[in-house]
Amino acid sequence: GDPGGLQLDGLGGGLSSTSKVAVMGREADGSARYTFVQVGVRAAAVDWSASCGNLAAAAGIFARDELLGPAALRPSGFSPRHAVVPLWQANAGHRMLVHVPRSDAAVPAAEWAAIAGVPGRAP
Repeated sequence: GDPGGLQLDGLGGGLSSTSKVAVMGREADGSARYTFVQVGVRAAAVDWSASCGNLAAAAGIFARDELLGPAALRPSGFSPRHAVVPLWQANAGHRMLVHVPRSDAAVPAAEWAAIAGVPGRAP
């Protein structure tokens, strides 16, 4: 940890929301394993007991691209352009089904989303 809270030589930017780590791996059943780690900002501490939904979404995309083959992905009832990635959330000890965009399904620009207060649009 950094007593000043800036973590200039470590992870994050001095905020708990930017001091998070997703440790990824494979399970014996072929699904991806996601372990969340919260790195202390002001204390030399590492918390392995929690989870983070934002990182779970990123973990699903990483698993799709780097850990799992197409056979491991399931169709999504959400959209034909999405797939379901099975993730084992190791901290909580439960299975997560993360809906992610299929890597082979482009989203037409007319369907890109905008978020109030954030410049631009994205798929």
